Amino acid sequence: MILDQDGGLIWFKALPEHTSATSFRVQEYGGKPVLTWWQGDISVHGFGQGEDVIADSTYTDIAHVKAGNGVQADLHDFELTPQGTALITAYDPILCNLSAVGGPAAGGVTDGLLQEIDVKTGLVMFQWTSLDHVPLSDSYTPPATTSPGWPFDFFHINSLDLEQSGNLLISGRNTWTVYDVNSQTGQIEWRLGGKRSSFTMGAGTSTAWQHDPRELPNGSISVFDNGASPAIHSQSRGIVVSLDPQTRTATLVGQIFHPPPLLAASQGNMQALGNGDWFLGWGQVPDFSELSPSGQLLFDAHFP
Repeated sequence: MILDQDGGLIWFKALPEHTSATSFRVQEYGGKPVLTWWQGDISVHGFGQGEDVIADSTYTDIAHVKAGNGVQADLHDFELTPQGTALITAYDPILCNLSAVGGPAAGGVTDGLLQEIDVKTGLVMFQWTSLDHVPLSDSYTPPATTSPGWPFDFFHINSLDLEQSGNLLISGRNTWTVYDVNSQTGQIEWRLGGKRSSFTMGAGTSTAWQHDPRELPNGSISVFDNGASPAIHSQSRGIVVSLDPQTRTATLVGQIFHPPPLLAASQGNMQALGNGDWFLGWGQVPDFSELSPSGQLLFDAHFP
């Protein structure tokens, strides 16, 4: 749905029965503004199996983007590039011997994938997988209780962002880490947070179960820090972190809280607005808010 600044309904699209939608946003495709979203089935394991949709200014679908290489497009993120390609997330549960990390020998693990898809042809132009680059031991999720029917979701890719350098900013929810990935080689250039951070984490910069890291125009990183689940922090927040590549230090520039405090066990995002304000979706808690740079609550809505 699209709402006006007072929360009034402007546009609404009903989806087929048993179909969910996520990641609804305005982007640009072919030099024109478009609406994009993911739609499909949300599994009990917390990822999506479906497709991404592009609609034009008349609300007409002009493209359906599917994942390749035997997987389905995931619900978490869908970003169009100026080159006519789409960056998407996907999940791939596979059988895996987890005894080396304290799990069952006859176990399963869910690999987190990023794919770059040519929108017109559906060709997979680039693929990055978490299992190729991140050790299972980096996860904060325990593997002991996993099984082939409930695989070890060690990474849980939940956002991607095309940086000004051309690199990719990837969030691993269950490793508590933001990754800078070389878009040519797939190698991790640096890690922010988690068990093996490339930066010394300054006061207030560490996140837990985070979502939606985005590079800001000045090079800082905004993050929606869930702090749960299970609860590590007393409340969820949005933060901005400055990175110093010379000293390898991360410094907290600012943070945004909801009054009264909210704790979102999953999902959520933090969007920088053109006027300097912040717009936050509080994830599993059905609130969305606009706040000033100083944290003053300017708009707040709650779905029943």
